[in-house]
Amino acid sequence: LCLILASACLVVALARPHGPATLLRQGGIDLMILQDASASMRVADVAGDRYQRSIRFLRVLCDTLSWKSDRVSLSLFAHVVPPQVRLTSDPNTLFFFFDHLDKQPPFRIDEDTTWDTNLELGIRWGLRMLERDEKLHGKSANAKMFLVLSDGELWSGEVKKAIAESAARNVPVFVVG
Repeated sequence: LCLILASACLVVALARPHGPATLLRQGGIDLMILQDASASMRVADVAGDRYQRSIRFLRVLCDTLSWKSDRVSLSLFAHVVPPQVRLTSDPNTLFFFFDHLDKQPPFRIDEDTTWDTNLELGIRWGLRMLERDEKLHGKSANAKMFLVLSDGELWSGEVKKAIAESAARNVPVFVVG
């Protein structure tokens, strides 16, 4: 019986049968970076200052991405949130901004509003950007997430609502302080 079973397995193996196989797709990520650019990030308690150190961190992070199906956006926030880069799969676009924003953020230190840290507006901007991207390009299969780089001093009491709105849309918020 074992000889018959072994012979049958040998015949099947020699025939090299094949059938339909599913194609595995490597997942990508839609990473929305929210960089705190308020005046409190200019404190020089680390090499350079907090802002310059966070930009160095972002450069290393973006160097490690595969950029095959990954997309990244960048926005700096203080009192307002001017988007710097919308979701892009072109690393050169992002690194261009890192090269030109590495020393100091675009907000002037002598303006009172530069001291505000409005993370709520940053999260809401990111959610709107995802909606518009979906309207333009269709639904993306990439995982979505926010990466917030901040020193933790928040100006608006509405951040809890913005985080809840993000969680309701299954977009997690990760914070690096």
